[in-house]
Amino acid sequence: MLIVEALARTGLQHLSFFDFDTVGSLDLDRLLHGTYRDVRLHRTKVDIAAHAARRSATDANIRVLTQS
Repeated sequence: MLIVEALARTGLQHLSFFDFDTVGSLDLDRLLHGTYRDVRLHRTKVDIAAHAARRSATDANIRVLTQS
């Protein structure tokens, strides 16, 4: 997540995230913005990363793909 935020803050305007994995309770110790609520709602890790990037970016086009 730190890298995602850093890239968004540098001014990159096009970011794409690809992953299918959802947040699990065992991920929370290393997933910066993940919460138990995300676990209960079965949120994908890329949705959380995209949300963090959107909060950090000044102007970015962020695309999230969770399926092939």
